[in-house]
Amino acid sequence: MTSLKPFSALVLVFGLVLANTHKCSQEKAVTCDSSGNTSLDTHAWYEQYNEECHWTIKDKDGTVICELTPSPNTKVQCTLPEIHLSINCVIPQRVDNCICYKLETKAPYSYGATRNHVPWEVTGCSSRSRCEGPFLSVCCGCVEIRHLMADWETAPAVAETPEIKLFGKWSTDDVQINDISLQDYIAVKEKYAKYLPHSGGRYAAKRFRKAQCPIVERLTNSMMMHGRNNGKKLMTVRIVKHAFEIIHLLTGENPLQVLVNAIINSGPREDSTRIGRAGTVRRQAVDVSPLRRVNQAIWLLCTGAREAAFRNIKTIAECLADELINAAKGSSNSYAIKKKDELERVAKSNR
Repeated sequence: MTSLKPFSALVLVFGLVLANTHKCSQEKAVTCDSSGNTSLDTHAWYEQYNEECHWTIKDKDGTVICELTPSPNTKVQCTLPEIHLSINCVIPQRVDNCICYKLETKAPYSYGATRNHVPWEVTGCSSRSRCEGPFLSVCCGCVEIRHLMADWETAPAVAETPEIKLFGKWSTDDVQINDISLQDYIAVKEKYAKYLPHSGGRYAAKRFRKAQCPIVERLTNSMMMHGRNNGKKLMTVRIVKHAFEIIHLLTGENPLQVLVNAIINSGPREDSTRIGRAGTVRRQAVDVSPLRRVNQAIWLLCTGAREAAFRNIKTIAECLADELINAAKGSSNSYAIKKKDELERVAKSNR
């Protein structure tokens, strides 16, 4: 017997009965080949008697799972509690000649499916036996037993990616950017979430690409001023980490949310520009683009923290934490808020 891929054993048993009975009393084994074909042609019997078989699907213990009446255009799907499938053809009200056959299939367990709830599809075949379609199937005579491989195989393993938290502590999922104009320029959520503010991206290679740099990394980079501090990124990463710890201790909030609020409050919305040539120069008030608002806010926050820490017993991490907290509140104790108000006041006078 040729072994089929989805089935370990496949035997077709049929008989001929000349009495008032619904099942065959004599059975003969016929083996299907690798393509699922057999010499038993039940379609001719269908044409001769113009009858429809009533099929009973049972499990290996003989329990009836479902009953159906297939035709060439009928499809019935049954869910069996056991992989071992037994189909018996029952001919009701036929007293002369009847042809019955039983198909027993037992599938291997190499596909990782459980023994319970295995779906099968029973389909009436056309004039010739055939096996086709996207599923692995077996056709014998006029009945096709098709196993739904999509449900048989276990679903592909989906690796659960752990939530990315900054410094292993601060989640970005609950961070809200309340200023709609800055939502595209404050990179803090989803694909911009990082474990460390040190991605090594080439954000200066193309215009506006720095808007895609994680906002905490932009703050970290801006802390590396001036010349004597250039390149000391691990030091500034440590400063930002300590500042975030202090912010959480003082406010009880997510430090990322405090940083976002500080940037939103610190970016000037109006500024002045020089208009005219040579000697006739005047200043004109103009709106500030969203990207420049973010750039200026980060620069003002870092400058305020740096100046506050100079010749001060407080560490720069403490000064940065105080600056961010005051800016997030909109307090005038913040260097960034005072500079922003000054720029907007000058711009207002130049309208």
